[in-house]
Amino acid sequence: MDTIKLLYSTGDDRADTILRGVIGVWESAFPDRIRGYYLTGSYSDGSAMPTSDLDLYILFKDSYLGSPETDKAQQLCEYCESITPVIYVDMGYLSEERVQQADRVSDALQLKYSSRLLYGEDTRNRIAAAPDARYVRDAMHIPYYGSKFGRPDLDMLTFPLDYPDPQGEFYGYDGWTFAAGDSAEQAGAKMLVVIVGRIATALIALRTGLYVGNKRESMALYRAHINDEWTALVERVYTLCKEQWGYRVPTKAKDRKRLRELCRQALAFENAFFSLYKDYLLKELHAEQRENRLWAVERLGQIIYPSQDVPDALKALERDDDAELRRAAQAALDKRTAGVMDSQRVRST
Repeated sequence: MDTIKLLYSTGDDRADTILRGVIGVWESAFPDRIRGYYLTGSYSDGSAMPTSDLDLYILFKDSYLGSPETDKAQQLCEYCESITPVIYVDMGYLSEERVQQADRVSDALQLKYSSRLLYGEDTRNRIAAAPDARYVRDAMHIPYYGSKFGRPDLDMLTFPLDYPDPQGEFYGYDGWTFAAGDSAEQAGAKMLVVIVGRIATALIALRTGLYVGNKRESMALYRAHINDEWTALVERVYTLCKEQWGYRVPTKAKDRKRLRELCRQALAFENAFFSLYKDYLLKELHAEQRENRLWAVERLGQIIYPSQDVPDALKALERDDDAELRRAAQAALDKRTAGVMDSQRVRST
């Protein structure tokens, strides 16, 4: 096979070498099956730091991926990610047909507006996507994953949330590690940047409907369109944790004190969002789209809100005409009950 020639350079020789190698592996594994390779994230917009990830989208031609292809693609993602320790490569894959589906609007928007073609044929002009109600829905659901993954020991989140590690110097917001130029892993502030940035993006989407393409846009749009009591936190987390410290935990005492203060404030920002999120989910239970209702039910079974309006709303759905919705509501109630009992048992020990 000919040497892979990138159509876009990151400006980092290491990153370009890794991308050429990864693309070569995928081309060998799926000959004439992939339409194009797209770079997203900070390496695509010029804001990458030495500790940034490479975010790569692999777009397959035409139809859905069948089970054998999906299994093979997933294995390939895991293999490639495990052999690139210097710069972590975060890979995703989907088909042209799939990216046009209604439930993939966030992927479609990212490819269409926030990507660089690295290799293959550019078909972004064929993507029909706009930041509509589907995008707002996706943006509102995404912060849950950052907050949940930041607390891996919890089966369910309980509102109001506690710090990931109340006893830690940075309250656990340094819980995600990254490769420090070799195989060694070290703590960093990326978890804090992700959690705060995703919440900021959700609030922008909910209140303005504007599409946010990257972390830097999220900070700027938050100042321009929201500009509330959390604006300074959103800006400082980005400018200090990413731009100044490069996601690393700083070594100077003064900077560590500043990071600790940002982490202290982050919990209140999370809880302000999750309070709003509860109201959003309860409203989504009455959405016209069945899928939206099912998403809301599932999420209300994953977060313990102590107020009675949540179980009341789920119980009301047990009388719904939709059998799947009734089953989902019952499952959410059962999970919620089990979660409440577990929380009470932990507090009593």
